Amino acid sequence: MKFTLASIVAFLPLLAAVANAAPASYNRRSTELSEEMLMTRQPTEYIYDDLTTRAKKKLPAPGPHANTILNTQKAQVARKTAKDKNAAKNQKVLKAFKKPVHDKKAKTPADKAADKKRGQAMTKAMKDHKAKNTAWHAAGKKTPEQVKARKAAQTARRADRKAGKPVTPPAPHVVRKKSGSAPKPKERLTPAQKATNKAAFKDANAKLRATQKLPGRKDTYTVGKTTVTGKDVRQGIFNTHLHKARPIGDSENKNPKVFENRPYSATHPTLAGQKAIKSKVDGQIYENPLKKSHQGHISGTPGAARVMTYEKDGKSKFKVMGHDTAAGGDASDHYKAKHTPAKRDFLEVEDFEDWE
Repeated sequence: MKFTLASIVAFLPLLAAVANAAPASYNRRSTELSEEMLMTRQPTEYIYDDLTTRAKKKLPAPGPHANTILNTQKAQVARKTAKDKNAAKNQKVLKAFKKPVHDKKAKTPADKAADKKRGQAMTKAMKDHKAKNTAWHAAGKKTPEQVKARKAAQTARRADRKAGKPVTPPAPHVVRKKSGSAPKPKERLTPAQKATNKAAFKDANAKLRATQKLPGRKDTYTVGKTTVTGKDVRQGIFNTHLHKARPIGDSENKNPKVFENRPYSATHPTLAGQKAIKSKVDGQIYENPLKKSHQGHISGTPGAARVMTYEKDGKSKFKVMGHDTAAGGDASDHYKAKHTPAKRDFLEVEDFEDWE
């Protein structure tokens, strides 16, 4: 088709009308909206975005002495503990009934009755759990009066802000708990604090994996009357690297701490003058108490078992030691624990941990 100059001039007003009616452009790679898109938004969207932006700026940040890394670790452990608790509760319900017979041909009338009873018990447990959660959420729902008061407070703060008056920030968000201790305001981390915590956990995990001859999680270490597992040792090594820059625990006993590796007393019946760790190391040796828990030892009176971490010839190493008053020395002496490897399957998770 051939276009003349006159026909092109005639089409210009039509093209201009189409361009003006076209929807506003939006670049998916950018988070900025064009002016036309903002013009189409509702006033409530402006209010919501404005309040959300200001709320993020007003969130109470942890104090200068708050250990956000430890608090993050505690939150992780709390979620894991709650998950284990629910799993144990479910197993308790299931163990109360006879194990079902999966072969339909082999089922007797008694087996079918047991299966039915088992299913009814599971259904009842699920309904009870749902009813409990529903009641808990209903109890925390704001009344119409509370909603009205909250909106009035928001309007008043907005008016004061526009007038240049000092504005009192809203009360911090309170996390309700279903049971246990009283609720407390939720700690809000800034993006910088989140990035710092993430880097700290990632660095501690990398150093744990770089440690030579890590034990299997089901291995056992025994010193005196104390026995810990390989999982406890791994957690202790991880905690050493995670909290080395800022030891945790009670004011008089913070860990991890430097292990002085002093020689046994001259009166020791078998180890007089020797050191607990005989080999020369690069730098210092750090000790950290071991505890059977998801997060390891973080506070309170430590047990007898310890994990010692150190560098030798540029490689990360560890030793599991502990106190043993039956060995004939001082109560503060450390002795090497006896390592008992667990029977391992043909392939386990530990076999692939160092693969990239």
